[in-house]
Amino acid sequence: MNMKTFDISVLGASHIKKGTVCQDYSISNSNNKWSYAVVCDGHGGGDYVRSNKGSEFGCKSAEFMINSMMSQISSEKFFSESESLLCTLEKRIIKKWRETVEAHYRNNPFTDSELSRVSAKAYDKYKNGNIYSAYGTTLVAVVMTHDYWFGIQIGDGKLITVD
Repeated sequence: MNMKTFDISVLGASHIKKGTVCQDYSISNSNNKWSYAVVCDGHGGGDYVRSNKGSEFGCKSAEFMINSMMSQISSEKFFSESESLLCTLEKRIIKKWRETVEAHYRNNPFTDSELSRVSAKAYDKYKNGNIYSAYGTTLVAVVMTHDYWFGIQIGDGKLITVD
C-alpha cells in the first residue's frame, strides 16, 4: 500500500504558560496492507492527574488491537460483519486500556502530591479504587486499506469525513 501516515503531539502554549504536561498522544503507522492513525485527547482539569498516561495507553492499546484485528480479517469478512467487528474492536481497546491502567497503578500508586491536587469527590473515588477517570482520555482512530476505511470514536471526540 503506497500510503504514508504521520502524527505529532506537541505541548501547547497554554501548557507551557501554566507549566503543565501535554495530556494528548498520537500514533500512526503503515504497512503494505493497512494504515492507521490514532489520537487520544486526555481530559483536562485537576482531577485527571494521569490523563497524559491514559492518552498514551489509549493510543498503544488501540494500535495493538487494530493490528491484531486487521491481521486476522479479510475484506469480505469486514464487509459482511463490519458493525460487529467494530463494536468488538472498541470493547477490546477499552479492555486493554483498563488492564494497562490497572498495571500502571499497581506499580505506581497515587502519590500524596497527586492526591493533593484533586477535588474531594475525586479523592474519595480514587481512594475507593475507582482509578480510571484519573487516566481519562478520549480516542479517535482511522484505518485505511486498499478496499475500505473505517473510523472509531470512544468518548466525546468527533470524527468527521469530508468527500
